[in-house]
Amino acid sequence: MNKVLNAFCLLLISISAFAQETEYPAEDYVKITDDGAWCWFSDPRVLYANDMYFGGYVNSEGDIESFSYNPKTNETKHVTHMEKLDQDDHANPSITTLEDGRLITFFTAHGDKKPMYYRISKNKYDVTEWEPVQEISNYGNGSFGATYSNPVSLSEESNRLFLFFRGTDFKPNFMYSDDLENWSEAKTLIKNAEDSREGPRGRPYLKVANNGKDQIHFAFTNGHPRQKYLNSIYYMSYKDGALRKANGDKIGALEDAPYTHEQADLVYDAGKSKHRAWVWDVAYDANDYPVIAYVQFVSELKHQYWYARWDGEKWQNHKITDAGRWFQRNYDPKENEEDEPHYSGGLYLDHNNPDVVYLSKPVNDVFEIQKWTTKDYGNKWEIDSITQNSSKDNVRPYVALNDPNSKVFWMYNHDYAGFTNYHSTIRVNDVSKGFSASFKKEDVKHVMKEVADWQIENFPEATKGNVSMYWVNATLFYGMSQWAKMADSESYYDWLHTIGKKNYWQVGERMYHADDICIGQTYLELYKKYKKDDILIPTIARTEWVIENTPKWDKNNTEDNFRRNHKRWSWCDALFMGPPVYAGLYEATGDKKYLKYMDDGFKITYDFLYDEDESLFYRDLRFPSMKEANGEKVFWGRGNGWVIGGLVNILKAVPKGNKYRPYYENLYKDMCKRVVGLQDEEGFWHASLLDPESYPVPETSATGFMVYGIAYGINNGLLEGQEYKEAAEKGWSALVSAVNTEGKLGWVQPVGASPKSVTKNMTQKYGVGAFLMAGSEVYLMSTPEDMLSR
Repeated sequence: MNKVLNAFCLLLISISAFAQETEYPAEDYVKITDDGAWCWFSDPRVLYANDMYFGGYVNSEGDIESFSYNPKTNETKHVTHMEKLDQDDHANPSITTLEDGRLITFFTAHGDKKPMYYRISKNKYDVTEWEPVQEISNYGNGSFGATYSNPVSLSEESNRLFLFFRGTDFKPNFMYSDDLENWSEAKTLIKNAEDSREGPRGRPYLKVANNGKDQIHFAFTNGHPRQKYLNSIYYMSYKDGALRKANGDKIGALEDAPYTHEQADLVYDAGKSKHRAWVWDVAYDANDYPVIAYVQFVSELKHQYWYARWDGEKWQNHKITDAGRWFQRNYDPKENEEDEPHYSGGLYLDHNNPDVVYLSKPVNDVFEIQKWTTKDYGNKWEIDSITQNSSKDNVRPYVALNDPNSKVFWMYNHDYAGFTNYHSTIRVNDVSKGFSASFKKEDVKHVMKEVADWQIENFPEATKGNVSMYWVNATLFYGMSQWAKMADSESYYDWLHTIGKKNYWQVGERMYHADDICIGQTYLELYKKYKKDDILIPTIARTEWVIENTPKWDKNNTEDNFRRNHKRWSWCDALFMGPPVYAGLYEATGDKKYLKYMDDGFKITYDFLYDEDESLFYRDLRFPSMKEANGEKVFWGRGNGWVIGGLVNILKAVPKGNKYRPYYENLYKDMCKRVVGLQDEEGFWHASLLDPESYPVPETSATGFMVYGIAYGINNGLLEGQEYKEAAEKGWSALVSAVNTEGKLGWVQPVGASPKSVTKNMTQKYGVGAFLMAGSEVYLMSTPEDMLSR
């Protein structure tokens, strides 16, 4: 019995581990492009060939792009076919392969009277070189141009290439070419009957699938659900020169098109349910029976995903799941009127196995990608999450054509207000290998830039006046100032200068509190850059007042007095916040009073909080009497990181030969020697330095400060020995591994004063500041040839 129970427990553990390995936030997956979007009526969007993926997108500037993606290396390559064609996600290109392995892509604008364009690659399975762009002009003479593109090649029709698109009459059209140079005249495929309930002016939306040999499947609507209250779903196929219903009954010859909806299969009748619909995909199963994925709109706020399948005799329709509402976020609250309320998150069939549907639906108000599987034509479904706990919406999934691995690609929305106003990226469900953690200068700068840019983008209050000068922001600003020295753009200095100027270069409100003077470190850096006295005037005024008004400390002051005294630096974090400002003012002015005040205050804190046996600082006087779960003393990782970071900034400002320097240099060396031995195998330091078993997960704010300190010592000849170089290398690798594909640094312990649990999604501005500080010193260690042996 025990053996059975043990086996069952092991099974549960393995299942749980598998779930953790296969379900990730979107930010952990490979990002195909930083800027790209697509609609769902131009396909294929992505295809698989020669162990690679090839696809296309339109970026937020309206540039038409193609890409290749190598799943073994995560490498992507991109090419621009046309700049600023149309700033509209409906303009995304389609792509397919020719018989000889070359790629061909089609693209056009959305609604403007512009040609249909196409381009052929020079080499097979290669997106880097292309023949000149060509135009198709014989696609109709209406007042609008063609829209969307769906190329289809049938091997049993001498590889004739069909192109289906929305024509100038707003109806599904088609043309074909047998030589890739000459194209037949455009011909309408489907029209609305004169006496139909929709009238002749409807504009059907078409989805296309094919088997590559002899058959093409079509699913289509009466029109747009915004305009057609009774928008239904229809089906027909093409084979042997004729259009047919699902049961094989002939509708008529392709050459005799157009045909009306009434001549095709009615798959879903909106007239009965009174719920308008919109088509999303069509595929076929092993019996060549068609399968359709579509949306019903119970209301504009209540979308439903549905699944229709021909079983050989009739169409079976089954609801998959509720789908929430539109995904655009251009109004707040979302209940307000939306211009395109029928833009569902989207769903797509796996064309290798249409028992599987990939869909996007809101989970806790964020659209996530899920995999739904049926074994009974849609009656029951099994659910697997592809993304979970994502920061941004994930929409419009698409399974790569001809892909035996069924990779799903989707749009990840930074900001999507509408189809002409978007900032999206394309992702694929391969877990990213992350940024390079090498010590090459270009790699260090690359990840630092991504982290800095992410934090600026996610710091909206920085665009306004009266940004808090509190230590959380101040630590970020100092780290950003170190990055600004390295960056290839002045924009980071501009960002910091704008914040300081809007706040009149003020420090925090509390006169004595170290947290409120921390911002002075950034002002000192900006003073070095701009040489403007007004930058330092408020900081100098505050520090001089404090120097003149701080009560003297003598041996009669008790431990209890120190514990409650914010007029002194009575917690170890303060040794980063305050002393470096005084050291920096000495460096800037030459006035020794700043160093004397700093030295007096620092040594008082040292006497109360430093454990000489452990060469570590207690956070404050609550902790010397405490023990961790393993019986060890409580030494907070970030707290000691604060001290080491503060010591570095003091040493930067106090020159060699100064009488005050040896004390800080020796303390710095002692602490670095101690903390190197507390780094884990992966390169992280933990929330608790002496009890990592109780706090086993990484903690990146502590790690950032430690790497900053150790790398500084190596660069300035203060730390010698391979153990320090190895610690810096491992620590930087650990920090980089905690950065997701968007540039967000994770595993940062929240604001606190003691060891606490941390999760991967936790971040804080001070953690980013520490990361940028670390990177600034790692960059100085590195060379273009990679300084460290690997």
